[in-house]
Amino acid sequence: MSEPTIGSGKISGTVTVLGVPTANIEVDLYRTDTKEYIMSTLTDVLGEYEFNSLNVLVEFDVIARGASVNKFDVIKNRRRPV
Repeated sequence: MSEPTIGSGKISGTVTVLGVPTANIEVDLYRTDTKEYIMSTLTDVLGEYEFNSLNVLVEFDVIARGASVNKFDVIKNRRRPV
């Protein structure tokens, strides 16, 4: 099994709530095949997040959660870092 956090890939994006980019939303990264939690980050003032140093051979799911999000929202699933 490949190590998920050894590599040069990244996954990034923007979290919006009701169409508005939203700051301070927790974004979690999970390995798709094992559902293993990898790491978290918070969105910045523009609603943007980024995960770095990811293995480009591993697929990940990105899930947002926070005070402004009513439930766990899958932002991206089965994504490979670029």
